[in-house]
Amino acid sequence: MVAPTSRGGVVTPGRWRWSRRCGSRGGAPVWGAWGGSCAWGLWWWCGGGYGLVMRMSRAEWDEAWLHATPEWVDANMDDLVEEGYAPMGVGAPVTAEHVGYFGGVLPASVLHLWERFGFDGFGQGRWWFTDPFRWAPVVQAWLEGTEVPFPSQRWWCLARNATGEMQLWGEVSGPALDVNPALGWVRPHAGSARDMADPVMRERMGCIALTSPSEDLDEDDDTGVLVVDWAIEHLGVLGAGQVYGLTPAYCFTGRVSLDQVGIEDAVAHLTFLAQAQEHTLVEDFSAAAAEVAASIAAGGPGTGGSDETGGGPGSAGGPGGPGGPGGTGPAPGTDS
Repeated sequence: MVAPTSRGGVVTPGRWRWSRRCGSRGGAPVWGAWGGSCAWGLWWWCGGGYGLVMRMSRAEWDEAWLHATPEWVDANMDDLVEEGYAPMGVGAPVTAEHVGYFGGVLPASVLHLWERFGFDGFGQGRWWFTDPFRWAPVVQAWLEGTEVPFPSQRWWCLARNATGEMQLWGEVSGPALDVNPALGWVRPHAGSARDMADPVMRERMGCIALTSPSEDLDEDDDTGVLVVDWAIEHLGVLGAGQVYGLTPAYCFTGRVSLDQVGIEDAVAHLTFLAQAQEHTLVEDFSAAAAEVAASIAAGGPGTGGSDETGGGPGSAGGPGGPGGPGGTGPAPGTDS
């Protein structure tokens, strides 16, 4: 089984945005003016020619990015659709109950995308906006008894992929937890929790949480065939509330084989996986990056300084919030 990758799209202030598809598969990006005008975009080499990921005047993009406007949110979503994640039109619409509760809890960017698409699937069911109320039992099953480095708060599942990897949003800490049910992993992102103090960053993170799919990279141990690609072709596209799962589960066999793959009820299957295995809190990449950045600032070893011991990647991002267990709390609307 292949470990999950970090989230795909990288939004860069000022001029361009990476293509998840070509950017992650060897495409060479080049930024510049489109058609000789002042419309800026990211060009990439992919499949024998250049293509433009996103087009917007520099002034428009700067202004939209600066304030995380609905236009900026729409540009991110439209880019995702152009990359092959077309909406399926099978999801339930957002309700007045959702708007009434989450209007004071989640960023406006999230509610904006909910109102556009509801809780729909995208890209033949590879990525889903999830109804937080309906997914509350899954979240509770995964976080109950799992100590996470954030204050106690309610956590909600906002998005997931075809095999059930979940993006969780904490009412205090934001998009600070990812869950990989097949592997039993819970991964914190302290840098995201830190950024919640900035209201514009909060809006950007809400948008990015929904528009940056977690790719399904699990593959058959013997053939190397990607499980989700095979399942879409041979088992059919998922319906709302379904996932591709392994029977017996990976936690029992330690193997992935295509003959184990089936379509499962999402809530039942992921809750079962939460109960069937230990939950492992895995490395916080944002915290590790902060340690490297601090070491670089201090001129420590291994930072590419005069000792020539070699450099390492690093970016600013410190831990957020005091330590303590994370809880799901009571979940309003779970009977909806």
